[in-house]
Amino acid sequence: MVIEPAVSLQRKKSVDDIWPMANKKVLIRVDFNVPIIDGVISSDYRIRSALPTIRKVVDHGGMAIMMSHMGRPKGIKYAEVAQNDEIKRRALQTWAMEHGTGKTTFFALLSGSEKKKILSWSSAAEKAETMGESDCCGKTSLFSTLEEDEKKTLLGRDPLFDIEK
Repeated sequence: MVIEPAVSLQRKKSVDDIWPMANKKVLIRVDFNVPIIDGVISSDYRIRSALPTIRKVVDHGGMAIMMSHMGRPKGIKYAEVAQNDEIKRRALQTWAMEHGTGKTTFFALLSGSEKKKILSWSSAAEKAETMGESDCCGKTSLFSTLEEDEKKTLLGRDPLFDIEK
């Protein structure tokens, strides 16, 4: 008996599959995780290896958008954040230094009661009032629907998150 897969897998497209490339945005996953010693790149081989692909996209009128990472992820565990005001403050400082990106991600790290408190100040306060304080009631999803300016204002309002500390 042959079992057919529920989803048909397709081959990923290469740069050669995109034609015409003019005015197209091309997301390129590059390996720029290069060795750095004392702040200096000790081998740029991985960067040089990506140049032909990037150059091909740009030379044919496309816009190359590169995606990479540095090192291994060192995420913050929720339990550590929930119990330590200093870690929360530093996380918000990082958020501010990155010019406000990741507001919903930061909000997701908060406890249920902190989320409910922040949402009580929002334009969605009426909806938030009906939600419980447990961590799985949709508060992060509700926060994600708010306008970016409102998110920024809400996260800057609580003295715990004061980025000037």
